[in-house]
Amino acid sequence: MFDSTGALPILRRDFAVHPNFLRTWERVIEFGTVLRQCNDMTRPGFAFSHRLRVRYAEIDGQKVVFNSRYLEYADVALSEYWRWLKLAELPEWRSMEFHVARATVDYKAPFRYDDEFDAFARTARIGTSSVTSLIELVHAETGALHTVIELVHVNVDLEAGRSAPISLDIRHRMLGSD
Repeated sequence: MFDSTGALPILRRDFAVHPNFLRTWERVIEFGTVLRQCNDMTRPGFAFSHRLRVRYAEIDGQKVVFNSRYLEYADVALSEYWRWLKLAELPEWRSMEFHVARATVDYKAPFRYDDEFDAFARTARIGTSSVTSLIELVHAETGALHTVIELVHVNVDLEAGRSAPISLDIRHRMLGSD
């Protein structure tokens, strides 16, 4: 079950496994071993990644990914990360309303049409009402870091029109994964 480095094999969505194997994975997750979603690459400090491919509609006249698309990639990665955390299972999650308060994008190298890349996502910090997430976009073939994105979301009480505290269960779920 373990490879030569002692790491567990990758669990892919399209891979049929025996239920006992899945229970083993669940126990491994409980004890803090890193589980990656559906890719072949790991990155220190990240327990989650999601593979994406550059589509033709995402490139510009210079034949590289248009700058605004990187925030879309971050949004997809964060949505998949939150799904992976199973936040929707928590009753408090249904009443949460996150708004982006800040987005920082550090472009290191462009992606081009048909490039595959891994979007690594993690919760970097949780304040009283805000969550800071870090997303790193890494070329799947070369492993080169292309983009670092930091997003700060604020939980908002829509009726009151101001920030609202993040529950303890949500905090534990977000911080307990990384």
